[in-house]
Parts: sequence; C-alpha cells; structure tokens
Amino acid sequence: YQERRKQLAEIGRDVLLLLRGEQALGEEARKAAESTLGRLKSEYGYEDSSALVALGALMAARYADE
Repeated sequence: YQERRKQLAEIGRDVLLLLRGEQALGEEARKAAESTLGRLKSEYGYEDSSALVALGALMAARYADE
C-alpha cells in the first residue's frame, strides 16, 4: 500500500474532479479516472452521487496530506 499511496491519491482526486465535472484533467488522467469510476459502478454498484460521497470521505480521511 505504501508503495502506491501517492498513485492512489492522484487517481482518487482525479475521480473526484471527473464526478464534479471539472475540466482540469489531461487525457491520460481522465481515462484512468473513468476506468476507476466504471469499476466502482460495475463491481460495487455505486452511482455517481454515492461514489462522490464515499470517495470524498476516503480522500479526506486517508490522503489529506498527499
């Protein structure tokens, strides 16, 4: 986990940006965020609104210092 902590934080932030409709993502970051969001929906049944809340809470709790 520690080896990928920074990468996970970046992807999490990118998914939040995507869900909020912000245009600040580059092509590669957008694709990774869309892929991650797709997995949250297909594998865990998240809707956009619930993914936004859950991921926002996770990011605040675990990655506030990243």
